[in-house]
Amino acid sequence: MIIVIDGYNILKYNAGQLYVSEEQRRHFVRRCARYGHFKNNSIVIVFDGGDSQWQSSYKDHDALVIYAGHGKSADDAIKRYMSKQRADNLLLVSSDNELAYWASERRIASMGAPDFLQILSTYNIKQADHSTSTSIIKISQDSSPELDALMQEAALMNVSKPEDNPTIRDKNADKLSKSERQLYKKLKKL
Repeated sequence: MIIVIDGYNILKYNAGQLYVSEEQRRHFVRRCARYGHFKNNSIVIVFDGGDSQWQSSYKDHDALVIYAGHGKSADDAIKRYMSKQRADNLLLVSSDNELAYWASERRIASMGAPDFLQILSTYNIKQADHSTSTSIIKISQDSSPELDALMQEAALMNVSKPEDNPTIRDKNADKLSKSERQLYKKLKKL
């Protein structure tokens, strides 16, 4: 699947500010690229403007980064890119209503900034959990083999709370409309 991300739309939603620094942009691109690599999805991040008058692109950590061109909107670049791809293989990530409407007219699934950021942060939390050491650090001199065994077992369990995962309707999935079923399939791949 190809995940097409409206870069500044997501970054500005996340940061809650009008200006996004170069460092914030680079960090976001790397985060998305790691996620795409881990999930075996292609990541395309499109930003407004750029240094050149013309649209330019480059690869950054397995993500295709596209700049629309000086004074040009990412929305137009996203539309051009998505028009050249198969609709059933695309997922648009943007909270721009006009862009989401354009995508829905072409049967392209879309998701807003809050849902994508939640998925991305859940992925980063899981990555941090996997990268931490599984060795046990005892902070007390007391000894209780039963308690130690219980704590070891509990540490290996991955408990997730419902609020940690984006809302995906699992029940009655066969009663969804065709477009909802397509979105559901794509969300399960995330």
